[in-house]
Amino acid sequence: AHMAAEVAIMQLAKQYWRKRYRMAVESCDAAPLRAQLQSLFRLLMTGADPVAARADARALLGVDSDDVAMARLRELGRPAHTLVRIALAALDASDGRTADAVVQLDWACLTGLDAEIVAAIATLEGGTTNTPPPNARERLEADPDRWMPSSPPAPSSLPTSLRSEHEVLCVAADELSVDAFAHRHYRTETPVVLRGLARGWSAVEKWPDLAYLSGVFGHRVIPVEVGCSALREADGGWSERAMTLDHFIDAHLLPSNRAARTAEQLAGSAIGYCAQHPLTEQVPALRAYFSE
Repeated sequence: AHMAAEVAIMQLAKQYWRKRYRMAVESCDAAPLRAQLQSLFRLLMTGADPVAARADARALLGVDSDDVAMARLRELGRPAHTLVRIALAALDASDGRTADAVVQLDWACLTGLDAEIVAAIATLEGGTTNTPPPNARERLEADPDRWMPSSPPAPSSLPTSLRSEHEVLCVAADELSVDAFAHRHYRTETPVVLRGLARGWSAVEKWPDLAYLSGVFGHRVIPVEVGCSALREADGGWSERAMTLDHFIDAHLLPSNRAARTAEQLAGSAIGYCAQHPLTEQVPALRAYFSE
């Protein structure tokens, strides 16, 4: 099974490079990076020197930290970045480094999400699973306060009434068809609260257990928007990072939990969220949590 996955990933890499090599070179502005792309292309296609191919790929990507990787992504351009990540995934798979190959393919999904890449990840992981490894439960039981969510403190005062023009209609989800929702609310931009829509979703039961999420999906790389301002990173505000879900939990979700428990103000640097990315397409196993 390992050999079949290794061959499949290498075939995928070569197929992608043949189709997209010219576009990748044209999208890359820096001459030294273009030269390294050309070198990597030759080495990957011939298979003559995997060590040299890995060196080229690593040099193109730079140091694999969040900040440097995102900066180099902008230098390379999205097409070239996707190809280099896929090449490195193929080299990792050939060396038996399956977990590293999955990380590289996740990075490739951030700039070139494609069904073939998603299928390659499933091949490397032996299919999809919703079962957490044993250590996830052990982590939860060892320190439940760290992982489990808590409700934020109630505000000191709540409005006793709302003016009628501000009231929002509440409807039981099973009483409103998709067509009726589209006609009455979506097209007219009329807000509505759908009660019970998520009833029966396993996500409601399992995802508040952060140890579960960490155990099942913690190794997956996701895009995260960081900051509490609409300003760009250069202005000291919003920026985009790529990180594993484990890192996201540790750096953002857990601090939010602690702030909620203690009613402390959450520091701006700790605010992060995954948005504007088709995460369930990148990680199809997530979809199983949204059905009864």
